[in-house]
Amino acid sequence: MKSPTSSRAGANKILSTIAQGYTDSKFVGCHVMPMVATEERGGLFVVFDDSQFKLYDDTRAAGAAYNAIDSGYEGKPYALRSKGLRYPISIERWEEAEKIGIDYGKIATKTLRQQVMRNIEVEQATLLTDATKYNSNNTEALSGTSQWSHADSRPSADIRDWKNAVSAQIEVEPNCILLGHEVFQALCEHPTILDRLKYTSKESVTAEILQGLWNVDKVVVGSAIVDRGNGVKSRIWGKNVILAYVNPEGLESGKIPFKAMGLTDKQTPSFAYTYVDRRHPQVFN
Repeated sequence: MKSPTSSRAGANKILSTIAQGYTDSKFVGCHVMPMVATEERGGLFVVFDDSQFKLYDDTRAAGAAYNAIDSGYEGKPYALRSKGLRYPISIERWEEAEKIGIDYGKIATKTLRQQVMRNIEVEQATLLTDATKYNSNNTEALSGTSQWSHADSRPSADIRDWKNAVSAQIEVEPNCILLGHEVFQALCEHPTILDRLKYTSKESVTAEILQGLWNVDKVVVGSAIVDRGNGVKSRIWGKNVILAYVNPEGLESGKIPFKAMGLTDKQTPSFAYTYVDRRHPQVFN
């Protein structure tokens, strides 16, 4: 009998389909960094500048040349990194599972898929919560009574101020807010939030309720945890809040597929993207 690990005939189409279609709602990074399928392992992504907000003189004398405007964007390079994991299964274990109707191929695929998603989530959170990646006026560290865990803080007013700060720079307000798990828990007990809801809702505070309260299209809560190798589990998104304007086409998908969302216009301004090879993931056995 051939061992499932004795040969590598190529990609398993059935298991690859399972891997590409698998979702897990606790991973939320792709709501603020939608996945974009790409044919190439490297290329350029578009970065827009502030030239679109300049006032250009469009008056023209008869026969004169038209005044030119700046291009408004530039291309910056990206490169995909090759990644992969394996899930060894002994022939004895495989045969025992078959006898009781367990499909070890599917179990291994979903286990690997979840680990890949966790890795992506950690990479996204590491990048997006690094204050050095932003201009100094695009981040704020709350302390003392301004922290949302304190009853005297003003979370909804902070959100309003931050939305205004973003729109003052890019002309549109953020349409997505990502909350770390601990931040969301503090909001669920915050007196100003509960007071605003007491006449309109008898339900507990949810992400959907906060969407309406703050007038944004999407509020997501980052609850996933990670063990970084020291035996201690921690929340991937920490005590962070991220406000972002996300390409509406990616935001409206309402899912986080590894088989990347086929955004039709990759030049649409957006907070960030996650570029992936459209042919992956593939499962080999």
